[in-house]
Amino acid sequence: MKKSESKGRMQGGLLFLGFFFFICVGVGAFVIYSGIKDIIHTKVSLDWPHTSGKIVSSSVEASQGSTGTGRSAWHADIEYEYTVNSQSFINYRVSFGDYGSSDKSHAQGMVSRYPVGITVAVYYQPDDPGESILEPAGTKTGIMLKLVVGSVFLFLGVFIALAPYLATMLKKRLASRNG
Repeated sequence: MKKSESKGRMQGGLLFLGFFFFICVGVGAFVIYSGIKDIIHTKVSLDWPHTSGKIVSSSVEASQGSTGTGRSAWHADIEYEYTVNSQSFINYRVSFGDYGSSDKSHAQGMVSRYPVGITVAVYYQPDDPGESILEPAGTKTGIMLKLVVGSVFLFLGVFIALAPYLATMLKKRLASRNG
């Protein structure tokens, strides 16, 4: 193999690794940011005022193939209405950190807590009453899942960035042992 071909392959390989580095770091940073944002919203929402609302729709829904395995991700689709300062609102968010799951029972549990017709406490943002939730404590599992998945992607990106350096160091170490 010619030296120029070898150099071209190496540059192509580095370009390929660079692409995956940016993808992994970008996805990881975005997911971690989303988790941190949920933590902040959860903390702030504990002080939000609340009003009475009513569940108008409550069902378990599936998103086909959204788990990455071709299986369905199940989520609770809960719609509620409420009024603040004589203005009516409709919202769907139960808590910050909500997540879909391949385990249908998670969504079924939420739907059983919020059947159609019951009166619920709706916590709303004072500056924007259209932003509301039913559970201000948040879903810790969903938030932790975002932080863990984001960290895995971030560390994978860093590993990809370091892979050429680590491979070179390993080759040098092996060469020094054999030579």
